[in-house]
Amino acid sequence: MAILAIDTASVNCSVLVERVKDSDRCRSVEEIGRGHAERLIPMIGRVLAEAGADYDDLRAIVVTIGPGTFTGIRVGLSAARGFGLALDIPVIGVPVLHAHALKAFRMVSGMDESVLVLLNASRGDVFAERFSRQGSSDWPESLSKGALLENEALNHRLFEAVPDGGESINLAGSGAAAAKPVLEECGRDVRIIHEHAAPDIDSVADLGIRMYQDGMYTSPPDPLYLRKPDAKPQKMAPLFAGHR
Repeated sequence: MAILAIDTASVNCSVLVERVKDSDRCRSVEEIGRGHAERLIPMIGRVLAEAGADYDDLRAIVVTIGPGTFTGIRVGLSAARGFGLALDIPVIGVPVLHAHALKAFRMVSGMDESVLVLLNASRGDVFAERFSRQGSSDWPESLSKGALLENEALNHRLFEAVPDGGESINLAGSGAAAAKPVLEECGRDVRIIHEHAAPDIDSVADLGIRMYQDGMYTSPPDPLYLRKPDAKPQKMAPLFAGHR
């Protein structure tokens, strides 16, 4: 038996296969920017072969659902849903910001403070969500709903996103470097844990496997878009325009 994890939500095309019996993992991660649709399926085949597994061995599929690029999210979800339907197995969706938070908590052992995950969303905007640990574990618990902080009001919204009082501020994600000086100007103690743009595929897999084991998922998952698409539907011209 095996679990397949997929991430195409941002610049990386990442695949991981875990053999359930021995928890052995094989993975492939490529930073490609674009072209996920062309790379993903061959990459899945290679990683399955490396793991000594086949599609029929899969018991569940884990996939990132966003936030991220519209095209990347659609590629990953379409592939995961297709495999899930063909193999009659569940598909578990993992939010990208949660995976970044899990990575941050694992990088700083015993950190008691919360972590604010900030991901660049182009145009000077960022995706943001704040997390705490669940008890003594590394598992992230959301303290604020994921949101898009728009460039025009970014500085003000940053202050709303961090706790009051003397707690130090821990930042993670590709938007952390730009936010650090803004928060430091107000006398806050700020630490950047990581500045990754793409989530760690092992963190994605771990979150998805736990959700699968606990039954805490809806299959198939829906995409998590925190920004409305730029494309707008074209207006239909009147039928038989100009004719009487």
